[in-house]
Amino acid sequence: MMAAPYELTGKVIRVLFQSEEEAHTIALVRIKEKNFETDETEMVIAGVGVGIEKGETYKAHGRLVDHPRFGKQMKAEWIRRVVPMTKRAAVRFLTNGSFPGIGQKTAQKIADALGDDCIDQIVKHPSLLSNVDGLKEKQARVITERLNILYGVDQLLLFLAPFDVTPRLASKIHKEYEGRAMETIEKNPYALMYDVPGIGFKTADAIAAHFGIQGIHPERIAAAVLYVLELEQGNGHLFVTADQLASEMPRIIGGDPGEALVSALQTLANDERVIVEDGVVYHPRVYRAEQKAAEELARIMSTSTTEDVDMTTIFDAVGRVEEMFSIEYATQQREAIELALKSPLMVLTGGPGTGKTTVVRGIIHALSDVFDWKLEPVQNQPFPFVLAAPTGRAAKRLSESTGLPASTIHRLLKFDGSSFQVDDTNPLVGKVLIVDEASMIDIFLFRSLLRAVPNGMKILFVGDRDQLPSVGPGQVLADLMATDGIPVVRLDVVHRQASESSILRLAHALNAKQMPDDLLAALPDRRFYTANQETALQAICQMAGAALRKGYSPFDIQVLAPTYRGICGIDGLNEALQNVFNPKSAAREVKHGNRTYRNGDKVLQLVNNAEENVYNGDIGEITNIFYAKENVDKVDKIYIRFDQTEVEYNRSEWDQFTHAYAITIHKSQGSEFPIVLMPVFFNGGFRSSRNLIYTAVTRAKKSLLLFGDVRALEAATREEEPVRRTKLVERLGGKS
Repeated sequence: MMAAPYELTGKVIRVLFQSEEEAHTIALVRIKEKNFETDETEMVIAGVGVGIEKGETYKAHGRLVDHPRFGKQMKAEWIRRVVPMTKRAAVRFLTNGSFPGIGQKTAQKIADALGDDCIDQIVKHPSLLSNVDGLKEKQARVITERLNILYGVDQLLLFLAPFDVTPRLASKIHKEYEGRAMETIEKNPYALMYDVPGIGFKTADAIAAHFGIQGIHPERIAAAVLYVLELEQGNGHLFVTADQLASEMPRIIGGDPGEALVSALQTLANDERVIVEDGVVYHPRVYRAEQKAAEELARIMSTSTTEDVDMTTIFDAVGRVEEMFSIEYATQQREAIELALKSPLMVLTGGPGTGKTTVVRGIIHALSDVFDWKLEPVQNQPFPFVLAAPTGRAAKRLSESTGLPASTIHRLLKFDGSSFQVDDTNPLVGKVLIVDEASMIDIFLFRSLLRAVPNGMKILFVGDRDQLPSVGPGQVLADLMATDGIPVVRLDVVHRQASESSILRLAHALNAKQMPDDLLAALPDRRFYTANQETALQAICQMAGAALRKGYSPFDIQVLAPTYRGICGIDGLNEALQNVFNPKSAAREVKHGNRTYRNGDKVLQLVNNAEENVYNGDIGEITNIFYAKENVDKVDKIYIRFDQTEVEYNRSEWDQFTHAYAITIHKSQGSEFPIVLMPVFFNGGFRSSRNLIYTAVTRAKKSLLLFGDVRALEAATREEEPVRRTKLVERLGGKS
């Protein structure tokens, strides 16, 4: 095998494969020039390149490899269209029929005015065409637009490569700006971080420095402010204070911005790119979401009335429910059911084993008893009970525990991929809305949900205050509990059957910032194995394999971790666990980046796809893989089954999912698994969050296996999840 650098120039005979999304091309070329020895007159080149056309000439740079089926090929680091570099070649090129309205005289005039490298100059600086006497505006536009198609991505790839921008991302940038990418970047490099997902402040700032935008340049300070806002939203906060901005700036830009920060904030506010209110700074979208959520919650609270039901009726109804289920409610549980019957809006919270599920089921049946609300759908009558949860798995659990239909909040509100179809103009229909796992709801989803609630509909929010707050910004459940006028029932008594679980005892001990004496004991449902990271990885794989051999399915066994990196990070765990759950065999497989997907793989959906009814956090299984040569679309395809839904993914859509043998603790919220395995080390989230470890522990139903450093667990129990900055309670007139 030969090493780089090797180059060849050739005319494309046939394009064998091309993906603009992946910026990848495979083509057969007739060799014109080369810097290596070969008797071949034709060669396959495969690598980074887009917009490759049959009949055109390209230069490829890379290394030579021997393909087992197709012989010697070039694995290209880049494939670029050859730019004419003489006046004669430029005239020939401009008159080849690709540029309507450009004849021999016009082409010669352009070449004479701009010189031998005129095509390259026009690609980089289209405005140079204004220097050509007699060239019409329409002719200049034709030339510019065609050259952008032919050479725009190539130029962009060349320019962005030193800034570690991938070819795929460069292709997205080119598409976003419709051929005006270089002009846009030169004008304001920070536009990239606003317009193109995947380009952050650091990359945009490095590009800006290339153009001399440094120090306290106004655009740089403005971009840094928006970057800090983005970071703070990623940490769950709705706003940042002016003082926090001032303290963060030196770290971001490498110096004190001084008055330039005040000026940048004023400009951003004038341009409505931030909203400044009482000394704090919001992103406009976040500000509007919080403000609207507060308005809608105030409306619901002001238009709802307490049910006029006498206590005798309530006591009798609760008694009949107890008889129905052959149980006797504890004092707290009974109080929760009684309050739910009378209150238009209520929060029910409690940890595992305190009976939240039992109480919710009791509330539903007591409401049915007192108000004669049917528990079975009646034709031509709206169903009174509307049940929802943030994730598909949480909704499924809610449905199973209540015996009533439940859906995700997105599905309930008929999310179409860009907006919710159920809102204040087309509200929900029913008598009572019950929302489980409310701690997972961020401010955006909360706003949209409240908008859809009509006056007079009862609402019950259910959740565990001690679990992790939402991935998105806000702390909805905590803010609801802190709002004056919203009754809250806290279940804190662990009942007998639950108290027998050492998993739940550990959860409650962690919540109380304590370590149980039997932490290292070999208990029937729980075990902590002290180990280093290498040993922990091996042990997790061994234990997962043993569970499989005992008859558990891959969907019964879930590995959780707080971080993606490291030996025991999500990526490393998934790679190792795939060889346990679904080792390489005769089954079909495909590569995507650093991952290999096989038929039978367990995978996790990463984005909402309303059209296919699959949502972020759903877990499925790969059922089929079809290669490009086997279908009319000529693209590789993966089919994944989520419950009863099967979804087709073209190769360009494969970033929408990943392996799910190991997932983050955030992604596990709303779910329970028979067996949970988890590494515990001084890295990732375990450095600072008791809520994180508590959430992870409470995902296990039958068996919890921990591997790692006991000291890391002890440290986590001492640290609270940082309080998020919101003004929802303050906007409702409560405590700030």
